Amino acid sequence: LGAVAQVVPPQKRSSAFGITTAAGSLGMFLVVPGAQALLTNFGWEMSFVVMAGMVGLIALLAFGFPNRPADDAQDLRDGFEANSLPQILAKAGGHSGYWLLNAGFFVCGFHVAFIATHLPAFLSDQGVAPMAGATALALIGLSNVFGSYFFGWLGDRYRKKNLLAFLYFMRAIVIALFLVLPITNISSIIFGAAIGFLWLATVPL
Repeated sequence: LGAVAQVVPPQKRSSAFGITTAAGSLGMFLVVPGAQALLTNFGWEMSFVVMAGMVGLIALLAFGFPNRPADDAQDLRDGFEANSLPQILAKAGGHSGYWLLNAGFFVCGFHVAFIATHLPAFLSDQGVAPMAGATALALIGLSNVFGSYFFGWLGDRYRKKNLLAFLYFMRAIVIALFLVLPITNISSIIFGAAIGFLWLATVPL
């Protein structure tokens, strides 16, 4: 995303971030079922080798990015180079928006990391079929393709802080309903689709 920000003008960045995040989520949707099949048939060692090889190939795509930054990105870089790191941090620390942004990142990261890490084991403990758990994770990726693009599009047209507040509120509703209602194969899949739409839709904003 940082590389994208340097080559896209500010008025189009939310949409560009939305498209980039959506592409990453499409990869999640495609990889999760394959990873589950690798784990089932070949074990975790071979699965790690295959996944590492895929990441190595993806890294080569970075060489396709243009080197010329957008004008405003170059201006920001020049401004940073004119100040030391302590000066930059002190200036940021005195701005309420900086702390609010950090709080938002904390909440978003907690949701995403906690669910991605613990959802499969939690569903297994609840008696949900392993394939239903894998399907829920895959649907998170697929739904996020649409959610990231949609909220990126909205971010170029409406106030981002209002969109973020709505996103976090809807996440709370979806998670609460999932925990309150009976957990079944169907409810797990519905939860994956619903939370996926809100998953990384915060990134473009």
